Amino acid sequence: SKHNSNKFNKIIKLLKPQGTILECGAGTGFYTKEFLKRGYTVTAIDLSKQALKINKAQALNKQLTTHAINFIDFKTTEKYDQIIFIKVFHHFDTLTNIYKALDHARKLLKNNGKIIIFEPNGKNILWKPILSLRKDKDKNKWFYEQNMKYTTKQNFHKYFKKHNLNYNLKYHYIIPSTLLNKLPFLNKLNNYLEKIIPKWAFNFSLTYSPQEHKPQQNTS
Repeated sequence: SKHNSNKFNKIIKLLKPQGTILECGAGTGFYTKEFLKRGYTVTAIDLSKQALKINKAQALNKQLTTHAINFIDFKTTEKYDQIIFIKVFHHFDTLTNIYKALDHARKLLKNNGKIIIFEPNGKNILWKPILSLRKDKDKNKWFYEQNMKYTTKQNFHKYFKKHNLNYNLKYHYIIPSTLLNKLPFLNKLNNYLEKIIPKWAFNFSLTYSPQEHKPQQNTS
């Protein structure tokens, strides 16, 4: 969809320019297809076999491997240049499982690799009223998205602080991306607002690379 295209313009800037990608929660492949177009070799993971079937049919590319499995249960000896979670963690049922997924991702990451997380900002109080107005099947959209209470800067910071790791955090979209697609002249205003009131953003990205962000020495 158009608002995903807008988000991809933000996400592509966070990626390393080449290499292998492990995409978690890849679904039917909107982002997978964009990664493949740019020459990445992609391994896509999702719980849904049907979604991955559509993903692979769209790819028409031998650089895509798919696995229908829970990411935490995914076993492989391969290491990846980049492991990407795009709007995935806010569908996890517990914060504990998010932390388990991050533990697992670190094990599967190359020494010079990068973990990229792009999620709804669970601290933005406007999410609930906006999503409650939208219907998805027989329930409103908030019913399916309410676990974004787990995807907050504070919860991710707690994990990285516990393991004495550094990360980069950026806030995105003070003005919702769907509105920016309809009224593109607002993009400049959005970019300005991201700088002055970042915590009101609807999304944030978090990137971690063990080589770029060396752990601080714990002096306590």
